[in-house]
Amino acid sequence: MWKILGVLAFCGLLSPADGTIPGISVALSDDEMSQAFKETLTQDDLLANHLKGLTLLDIKYGNVVGLSIVNVNLPAVKVVLLDGAAEVNLYINLIITGDALLKRPSGLLSISVDLHVRLIYRLENFLDSELDMKVFECAILFEAVDTKLYGDSVLPPLLRTPLQQSLVTDLQQQICNILPIVFDQVEQIWTDGINEVISLGPYGNVMFQLAELPWITPKYLGINILVSFQLSESGIIISIPKSAATIEVPSLDGHDYCVAFHPEVFNILLRVFVPKLPLELSNSPAVFSKAEELKKAIVALLPLWVLPDLPTHDFHLKIIIRASPRIVFDKNGSTVTLLLDVGVLAKKKDESQLSVAVLRCIVSLKATFSLVDAKLTVNLSLSKNVISLVTSGAGILHLAGLQAPINNLIEEIVLPAFNEPLSYGLPLPEFLGLPLVNVAIKMVGNALVICK
Repeated sequence: MWKILGVLAFCGLLSPADGTIPGISVALSDDEMSQAFKETLTQDDLLANHLKGLTLLDIKYGNVVGLSIVNVNLPAVKVVLLDGAAEVNLYINLIITGDALLKRPSGLLSISVDLHVRLIYRLENFLDSELDMKVFECAILFEAVDTKLYGDSVLPPLLRTPLQQSLVTDLQQQICNILPIVFDQVEQIWTDGINEVISLGPYGNVMFQLAELPWITPKYLGINILVSFQLSESGIIISIPKSAATIEVPSLDGHDYCVAFHPEVFNILLRVFVPKLPLELSNSPAVFSKAEELKKAIVALLPLWVLPDLPTHDFHLKIIIRASPRIVFDKNGSTVTLLLDVGVLAKKKDESQLSVAVLRCIVSLKATFSLVDAKLTVNLSLSKNVISLVTSGAGILHLAGLQAPINNLIEEIVLPAFNEPLSYGLPLPEFLGLPLVNVAIKMVGNALVICK
């Protein structure tokens, strides 16, 4: 009895491409952008550390010295998307301490400042997947300034008013000077999160790269991302070919965050994950459940003159994939078409090998997608299989009775060879630091779209 000697053969070529067609298109609403800014500005106290680093001026009137920002809160961020620009509204609370060197009263000052920073930025200067986030307008509205001495002593109004005015003027200038630096770091964090290389384990790496300058409209921020795969063995990089049709930016349609995937991303993924060697196996119930049914069906098709030369009727199978698997998205779902040959072999009395038949299978597979732990996984199941006779060295003329056992062979042998590596999943970066959770997955046009 033959044992499994290898795995599926793949005869399609993996040819490198220039990688100019985006594999992913992202659309973000103003609410999602608000969340992205808040998460990034509070991550590792990015905004707070810059504000705490400001050197506030002493205030001569009242002999106020040693002013410093000791606490920063960012209770809210509101983004308004404009045509080609975005307005960012930061609602900030500052706690400032200092010394009031007064004869009476005197002591430590505590100042609480609530301010609303409004700024407008544009995205400019795209080069090599990097860009600039340029702030060109900044204004601050001071909503509340509460000044008191420790111990709940009241600061005289004659001192409180000029102190607050001086502090407001100082903060107005310094905060608007520091925010472009903060936004540069936000932009770098976001582009680093997009321009990422993620391991596919033994299969290689998947590479994401900002394709062009993101565009801002009053309805959404759009981002196009190149997707390439690097094979582990050869180091060859495979990208979506220039000849491929582009995908449209996904419509938010009531969602805040949508990601569209080009079908070529999954076509390449299928090729990367498919094993490369022929699969040769014995036609045995130990290998797949319909082996005896397949054996009986083949014997029934053999001409009588062939049977005496095949004393054991033990058959062996060789499966070869003849063309690259292709996935198609449409309103009815997603379908993978697989072209493979199943060779049926037997040993004759003289120990020579006879090619009993080669069967061509045009297999339609249903592709089911799921997103788990930031990995997009695909599971394939048999939908339809059309078999035909390519050649027969044993005089077989038709294929009656072979459909069911061949279908079973595909389900038990071929599909696991796909589904096992596909279960590894396509790992995705968190675009702008925003995780994709509680998502809806749908097919729109020629793209797979995930929305939250």
